[in-house]
Amino acid sequence: MTIGEASTDDVMSGFRLDGRVALVTGAGQNIGRALARGLAQAGADVLLNDINGELAKRTAQELAAATGRRVVPVQGDVSAQSDVDRIASVAGQEFDRFDILVNNAYTTGYAPPRRTYPADPLKTTDEHWTVAFEVNLLGPYRMIRAFGDRLREHGVGSVINILSGSGFQPNPGMMPYGATKSGLWLMTRYLSKECPDIRFNALVPGVVRDNTVDVAARAQTEANVVPLIPMGRVGDPRELAGACVYLASDAASYTTGALLFCNGGRPW
Repeated sequence: MTIGEASTDDVMSGFRLDGRVALVTGAGQNIGRALARGLAQAGADVLLNDINGELAKRTAQELAAATGRRVVPVQGDVSAQSDVDRIASVAGQEFDRFDILVNNAYTTGYAPPRRTYPADPLKTTDEHWTVAFEVNLLGPYRMIRAFGDRLREHGVGSVINILSGSGFQPNPGMMPYGATKSGLWLMTRYLSKECPDIRFNALVPGVVRDNTVDVAARAQTEANVVPLIPMGRVGDPRELAGACVYLASDAASYTTGALLFCNGGRPW
């Protein structure tokens, strides 16, 4: 089946991903893990990437056991061209096709050893900007470039770039992160127009529960953010999986250059 040939008689079959292969970056935990699980549950085999190789391995084992799909871990930092090349090499060795790329890996741009941006945004360093740019904007492009020919091969290629509300509305103290996420949205639009043989869309999560943040920090975040969310709660990473499956599947065969918010109705 190629783009534009999804069945109009059986709507639900259009959401299935049987026989397809997906790559999810930053998929060791939280949102990336939930997206990889959702794609596998819909029938796709998955190449699961994370900068933390041991975490990628454990998560891949868990998802394979839970879904019955082939889930292959690969360590790699998308900000390094050498790692992107190695990820592409592993993909070629492990799978004979690639249909779906989810660019989820990100950084807020905090440059070690600093853990926050300067209070004065005019004191933001080149290092902060470089870290954010390399991971959030150039990294996704490198991945798209590395897999572009394979995404075109079967006529059903789908790229889903994971954005942030910070790319649409200033979030105090997050300028490099927000600016690079905004750039990723515009890049999505450019590619959807200039590469019509691949579908390029963007998914914008809201604030979700994050098991890497301590309980006190989570409670403070929720106290600050929940009043801004019409649904009155933060999300669960699993609540993003359905949107990702939709954008990856033939159910969205006529959808490209689109932006899908999954944030509980929070305005940006």
